[in-house]
Amino acid sequence: MKPASAAATPSPGRQRAMMMFLLLAIVLFAASLRLRAAFETQVWPPLQGDSIDYVSAAYNLRQFGVFSHENTWANASTPAPRPDAVRDPGYPALLAWLMPGVPDPPFLQRALLLQALLGTLTVVLAWLLAVQLLPRPAALLATLLVAANPQLISLG
Repeated sequence: MKPASAAATPSPGRQRAMMMFLLLAIVLFAASLRLRAAFETQVWPPLQGDSIDYVSAAYNLRQFGVFSHENTWANASTPAPRPDAVRDPGYPALLAWLMPGVPDPPFLQRALLLQALLGTLTVVLAWLLAVQLLPRPAALLATLLVAANPQLISLG
């Protein structure tokens, strides 16, 4: 017969399965929060601030093959803009891939979905970093804090 303390201690395989279950629950929670924030938050006009620069750069990449943040999509008869380096090219290039023509509502929906996906991926990356630096329960707590952080949800 096993001592009472040994019977109460779960096996390493069971502990690992529990950690993975909790991690999956945290990632699904993070995805839910980010998707709800992306699709239930009402913003008018939908493009404002620096998002206009990113969308303009994506449009100019798609239409003219030029990296420029100049807003040419608002006026279809505008000639190709002059290239600039005001914004980093990575995110506009990704947006250009999602944009078939002008930045219409379906494009904005795809961009919001992409941002929610990237935000959720950030939670997974937080886990991968935290588990290298902390004991697994503390890494789960740190991951949960990243998942539930209001700034990381809304600024995505």
